[in-house]
Amino acid sequence: MRPVESSSYEEYMQYYNATAGEGAAYFQSLDATAGQVKAVTVLYFFFGFLWTSQVLLALNGMIIAGAVCSWYWRVSINLPITKAATRTLLSHIGTVCFGSFIIALVKFVRYVLMAIQTQADKVKDKKVGMILKLALCCVSCCLYCLEKTLKYITNFAYIYTAMQGSGFCGSCKDVFKLLQVRHKLIETFLLRGKVRLTLL
Repeated sequence: MRPVESSSYEEYMQYYNATAGEGAAYFQSLDATAGQVKAVTVLYFFFGFLWTSQVLLALNGMIIAGAVCSWYWRVSINLPITKAATRTLLSHIGTVCFGSFIIALVKFVRYVLMAIQTQADKVKDKKVGMILKLALCCVSCCLYCLEKTLKYITNFAYIYTAMQGSGFCGSCKDVFKLLQVRHKLIETFLLRGKVRLTLL
């Protein structure tokens, strides 16, 4: 029973001691919740940092590509960088943000796996720890290759968007077709070179 205002000090202390366990459990649950909120907040801001850095890099690349395209096709253009920046910020910011989001998401998953991989050293069973580290290393390597491939395609997609003014998905599709044609041309020239060397 909660002591009333006119209760003595001893009654307050008895009430406190009787309910201290409940209060400690309540504050421990708050502490666990605060730890979870803190972890989620750190991950949220880390992802925001990755995405922002990728957006800035993509804006840089697209503005430069737009300025070079303006200069190349229209020789007498004034202020090509300013016009390319305006065109990019007004017309193509969605393309930049979407491409940057994809790369930032892959990077984020890779960094989370790297953090888990460092925790795998603390596993007491060495056999399980080694298997876990090997699996995480393989997944991390695949994500690294995926990240590099996506960066390669999105960089060309940004250039294609600056040249043609198309959206991100259309630019990626066209860039992928161009890369396939380029690969076939290189294969053809290499095959011809091998045949000529063999005949000599």
